[in-house]
Amino acid sequence: MEHLNKSIAIRNRLEGNSENWTTLLLSLRELIEWVIRKDTELTTLGPLVGDLGALSKYHEDLAAFRRVIEDKQPVIESNLKSGRQLIASEPPLSDTSDSEAGRELDADSRYRGDETARDLTRAVRREVAKLSEKVGGAEGESGCHILPY
Repeated sequence: MEHLNKSIAIRNRLEGNSENWTTLLLSLRELIEWVIRKDTELTTLGPLVGDLGALSKYHEDLAAFRRVIEDKQPVIESNLKSGRQLIASEPPLSDTSDSEAGRELDADSRYRGDETARDLTRAVRREVAKLSEKVGGAEGESGCHILPY
């Protein structure tokens, strides 16, 4: 009975947050795409060669690129923080007691709701890791300080 109550409590909390999770997941994916585009833009700036005019243009382009990154930094930090808080507040994904309790539930839809919530948790975890990696890669390549860590 304890597992059933635990499962019901978790499911109710996850269902209540499902819309927030989905919004966060979409935002994380958009930010990953944005970082990839910016990384591509950075590589199109090309190597640092040429006369004084070309070097001056390169410097201006790089300064503009850094401003764009700095403008987006709070959004990236906020989404990563929200994702990490969400992940930290959830039970471990390998917890088998939920699946056992799910078998005790009368309605299959309740069990499917638990599975959907776990899928969202996995997706958010994956996208947070991917965005963290992409931001770290963009930071290293551009020399810009995207995130403070």
